[in-house]
Amino acid sequence: MSITYIPIRSLDPRLKRHICHDSRSWNYSLPTDGMTLQDKTWAMYMNDGKLDQGNVGACTAETADELLASDPLFDTLDLATQQGVTSGAQDWPLAFYHDETADDDISGTYPPNDTGSDALGMAKAALARGLISGYQHTFTAEDALLGLSNVGPFGWGTLWKTGMDNVDVDTGQVKYSGAVRGGHEISAYRIDVTNERVWCHNHWGAWGYQNGGTFWISFADFEKSLADQGDVVFFTPRTSPAPTPQPPAPPAPTSPLAIAAKTLNPWSAEHHLGENARAAAAWKKYYKTVVAS
Repeated sequence: MSITYIPIRSLDPRLKRHICHDSRSWNYSLPTDGMTLQDKTWAMYMNDGKLDQGNVGACTAETADELLASDPLFDTLDLATQQGVTSGAQDWPLAFYHDETADDDISGTYPPNDTGSDALGMAKAALARGLISGYQHTFTAEDALLGLSNVGPFGWGTLWKTGMDNVDVDTGQVKYSGAVRGGHEISAYRIDVTNERVWCHNHWGAWGYQNGGTFWISFADFEKSLADQGDVVFFTPRTSPAPTPQPPAPPAPTSPLAIAAKTLNPWSAEHHLGENARAAAAWKKYYKTVVAS
């Protein structure tokens, strides 16, 4: 077993997603054999259509709320949880954030310590609450998009760059460009194959496309984000069998970006063959101007 943990510092209290990659996740990869890319929108049943995390670093908990409030997970929840995740209030995600920070490997628990968390902490908290039967990961943009087309929405952990702040309110596009401002977790809920767009829910209130809390990013930019220590997690509905571990079979690189990811991304095969320190050092060197000491 090997674990790489890298904190991401930010002056923006909303951007507190951290990087935590566990080698065991390879054994819980989402099988995509036989799947095809197709347009798909997963409905989310939020009272006013969006959440607002305010100035709290609970982006992973907000993402869990959005995933659970969406098909195919929503109908599997008990009535009290359904009411909590769709109310639009912050009571449910903040209580979930407490559970995350109490059990993750980051020192401090919310409240009072607003430490941020990571995708694994989010998934483990949902499992511990009995809201899902398990969770699975994808390690390439192609597999993530196949899962979005056929399985359900996913949690997307990414570095948040200045180009992503500048959402086009008319089209909804953000660009993975500029300086890194921190780390963020959002939920991907729609794929537009023809136009190569991934649509996502954010949790910053009246922000995004037509101020409705959503945005889209191109397939190419999404792939770049995964090469920059991004991660993807799918929740398994609690009415479905729990995922069982499978022998890891890291995919072969199929694009220049995938080849580049083998150098910096600790999801890569080299990392999971024991080169944690090299992967972490390479990341820190690459981002030494934007990761605070």
